[in-house]
Amino acid sequence: MGAAESITHLPQFDRNIMPKHGVKLSFFNKFIDECGGRGALEGMTTTDVCNNFVKKWTEKHQCSFNDLLREMKHDAYHAQSDVFISHAWKYEFVKLVDILKHHFVDRPNVVVWFDLFSNNQHQAAALDYNWWATTFRTAIKEFGYTVMVLMPWDDPIPLQRAWCLFELYCTHDTKCRFEVAMGEEGFNAFVDALDGSKSSSEEVVNKMLTKIDVKRSEAFKPEDKEMIHETVERDVRGGLMKLNAVVLSLMRDWVLDVAEKELKKRRDNSHSETLNLIANLADLYKHQGMYDKAEPLY
Repeated sequence: MGAAESITHLPQFDRNIMPKHGVKLSFFNKFIDECGGRGALEGMTTTDVCNNFVKKWTEKHQCSFNDLLREMKHDAYHAQSDVFISHAWKYEFVKLVDILKHHFVDRPNVVVWFDLFSNNQHQAAALDYNWWATTFRTAIKEFGYTVMVLMPWDDPIPLQRAWCLFELYCTHDTKCRFEVAMGEEGFNAFVDALDGSKSSSEEVVNKMLTKIDVKRSEAFKPEDKEMIHETVERDVRGGLMKLNAVVLSLMRDWVLDVAEKELKKRRDNSHSETLNLIANLADLYKHQGMYDKAEPLY
């Protein structure tokens, strides 16, 4: 980030301001090039990229990466994001970027709120739980659109992370648009599982969602997990059990949407895999109590 060296002054960090700024998704390719290319980032998680690149480039001004882009007047920078990206920092960064590019293939310049860039990584560790909870809820509500990155489909890390589950709850509670990004390979594997004759739709869904349990979920800071539990018990009627139910419902609705769209794409309803998908979709409707939709498919 050679151009950033010419910046002489940046406003001081203000913890009272929620950063809503984002970057065009297409910028991620340029960012990877600045890091030395895909080969240089092979095997690196988002945490690794943060420590090895983002923090070093922003160390002088103790700012967020987006702050640098703003001061550089970079055309990738936007003051307001379109979509909140929920993800696990354990994911390999390059794979994460590929999944997002696949998901937004028709919108390469969508402006994303991606915490690696949007948040001040030098101050993040010092911010307390209440700030983060406000950040997530405020951002998600204002953007009105959440995309969660899930891989692999049958053991997705975010569904085991306390913060990601809390983000899903906020998405539901603020009635935001919700989508899942899996990438081409992950999505095809998931659809193949729905197509398969070896497992019922309920078994497929259970395999994906069985680890959703806010009480057993993990957080980088143990105290964050405790605070999330306390917040849920205080603010959510029904407590942790209700939050689990909300997340499960949100994910089941997404699975139904995937199965419905996949069935509409197929023309040959006599193909064995399509027949399996029809049966599994009917099974999903039945388990959701949507008998009027299930009956015509049997």
